[in-house]
Amino acid sequence: MDWHIHTRIVLFNHLFNINKLIPTLSNFNLPIKSALDTYDIIPPISNSNGVFTYSSTNTNVATVNGNTVTLKQSGYYSITATQAETDFYASSTITSPETFVSKIIPTITFNPPSSFKVNDPPFDLLTTSNIKSLFVSSDTFVS
Repeated sequence: MDWHIHTRIVLFNHLFNINKLIPTLSNFNLPIKSALDTYDIIPPISNSNGVFTYSSTNTNVATVNGNTVTLKQSGYYSITATQAETDFYASSTITSPETFVSKIIPTITFNPPSSFKVNDPPFDLLTTSNIKSLFVSSDTFVS
């Protein structure tokens, strides 16, 4: 009896597509601030080490340069954080809850002259303020 052993070699030519992991992004909140404030963004928590970039959802209210936010005026805005792709993780985004920027509460201080009399020469009111200010007399017959 003649036994023949046959060997069959099958080659597979198959491309496997391995997906990258999706980063888990969380804890992305913005501080409560007033118009004209600036602050540095605290990045969201992530299990990826990809670099973050940021953008504003309302550039009339808030602009972003790097990781610094400048608040331009009162209104609502959010910041979107986009994490770059790495060798093992895909790119991902997270948007902060919408935040309200309040108007500036004016603070004006000045030291009035200690004494003045009718017909004294004009004097300047020296002030410090967090806003532009203009003084107007409530009685133009007096001053």
